[in-house]
Amino acid sequence: MCVTFLRNKEVTVRKPTRCAWCNEEIYPGERAQSRAYRDRDGLRSDHLHPECDEAALEFANEEGMCVEFYPGGHERGSTDAV
Repeated sequence: MCVTFLRNKEVTVRKPTRCAWCNEEIYPGERAQSRAYRDRDGLRSDHLHPECDEAALEFANEEGMCVEFYPGGHERGSTDAV
């Protein structure tokens, strides 16, 4: 899946949320990558642990930047599938 990023910045999480990469919880006060983007299904937003954001970028670069993944489909901070 190819995406167009509208926002991609590091934030401090204010309420519990789930990482879009590993599906583990991101707790209030922790740093996370906040992204808003457009894909083939419309506008979306999510959060990732900093190490998961790096793994997702590495994975996308390996796959030609057009990839599809599912929450919890990868280990935290890794390109390895679960």
